[in-house]
Amino acid sequence: MKNYFLIIPVVIFLSAQDKIYSQIPITLKFENYYDDNIYNNSMKTSDFISSVSFSTGYNFESERNNLQFYYMNNFGYFNENLSKSSNSHKLGIVNTFLFAEDDNPLNLGVNYSFRNNRDEYSTFDFNQLSLYANYRHSLSEDSFMLLGYLFSKNDYKNLSVFSYNENKGFVKYSTTFSTRTTLLIGSEIYFKSYLENTADSSSKNGTSQLSLYLNLSQSLAENSGLSGYFNLRTNLTTTTRYLYSGDLIFYEEEIFNDIYSNDGYDFGVAFTQIITPKISSKIELGYSTKNFSNLPAATIDGYYLNENRNDKQYAVGIELLTNLNSIVTGLTASIKWNYIKNNSNDAFYLYDNQIFSISFEWGL
Repeated sequence: MKNYFLIIPVVIFLSAQDKIYSQIPITLKFENYYDDNIYNNSMKTSDFISSVSFSTGYNFESERNNLQFYYMNNFGYFNENLSKSSNSHKLGIVNTFLFAEDDNPLNLGVNYSFRNNRDEYSTFDFNQLSLYANYRHSLSEDSFMLLGYLFSKNDYKNLSVFSYNENKGFVKYSTTFSTRTTLLIGSEIYFKSYLENTADSSSKNGTSQLSLYLNLSQSLAENSGLSGYFNLRTNLTTTTRYLYSGDLIFYEEEIFNDIYSNDGYDFGVAFTQIITPKISSKIELGYSTKNFSNLPAATIDGYYLNENRNDKQYAVGIELLTNLNSIVTGLTASIKWNYIKNNSNDAFYLYDNQIFSISFEWGL
């Protein structure tokens, strides 16, 4: 009977539309890349990875409404470290309604995703259920407000102590000036509550974080542009969870790279240049800090220091993108190089990382 209750609202919605149009979007991406530090630590393990991503959906469109059912997946294959290979999948429904002709969209959606790992990494398998809503309201021809909310339930079936619910809210404002400068400012707030409570006084049952950001983009000429951003994250409450295994402690921060484990700031700039009608390039520079709240720094031998871990990271990236429509309609190709230098008072996380990638993407 439950399946009928899912079908009936959709049937009622479709029968109420004057004009319905169907469309099937498809995107396929192949990427091969060499990563000289796949674990991002001082051990410096390298590998060659192949990645395939596919997404499709089905749209029911009317003049002011679009209902989409969609599916996405990714398959990653590590040639040397086979156990790191994995696959992930996402299924979802999203409805977009326009309150004004061609403007002021309200999006309501729900999706379910899961990730499957291999061998010992299957311990980290997870699934996620998300519900979200966002609304974009035009204030003028050159400015708008964006409001949104997201709820997700994140379940680690083999590490249930780390499973949690998360609530996110955000507000953004964007405006474009006559100088062809676009300003975007916004704020996000996150609340995380664990599904399993604990009586351990050193491990709380929830945490929260506030994020403030600013983005500026400037058109320099007809074929070039410059953009920059600044993002500040601060923990409103701090907590950590960990597991004991013999004499070892496994911190949540290290297992999942948990965003709540640290606060700090990051900023960066990007320069984009259209070289020819079919070729464009981008250069990006970035810097970030991470101040970990409850994760002690350690020596390379694993002895804890009397201070928490603190990271300062530098990053640079170069991308060359080309349009291959003359060969196959909807086909693009890109070549990328990324470099990361991470300075840390924890010797295990003092590292650098280079990634070289070539990808092809086709979409209709």
